[in-house]
Amino acid sequence: MDKNLPVGVIDSGVGGLSVLKVLQQALPHEDFLYIGDTARYRYRLTLAAQNTKEIRAMVHDLTDYLDNAGIKLLVVACNTITVLGTESIRNGYAFDVVGMSKGAELALGVTKNKKIGVMATPFTVASGA
Repeated sequence: MDKNLPVGVIDSGVGGLSVLKVLQQALPHEDFLYIGDTARYRYRLTLAAQNTKEIRAMVHDLTDYLDNAGIKLLVVACNTITVLGTESIRNGYAFDVVGMSKGAELALGVTKNKKIGVMATPFTVASGA
């Protein structure tokens, strides 16, 4: 894998911009390709509860685009996609995939009272993730 390739970041809307900002601060010498899929934003709220196959297909559209653009790592900056899509993303691509669950683990590690706030869709909360 070419270490000079950019890091890909996907989200189902614009919330992932906060993740991108943190990544840019933590990795200032890296280049990033960000996709915030606002055209299909509604799937976070409606389709997740109805059709996981359709969501996985949407996730593969985003991932295929970034794969064709050439990335070395994919950061999934969306809880719903993390819950439904990261296992299927990992199968078939040459790059590693990091989902949002890692962020929750890190946050729990630094909080003094072992409590954190999480914004999530009803589907993501119901999944127990």
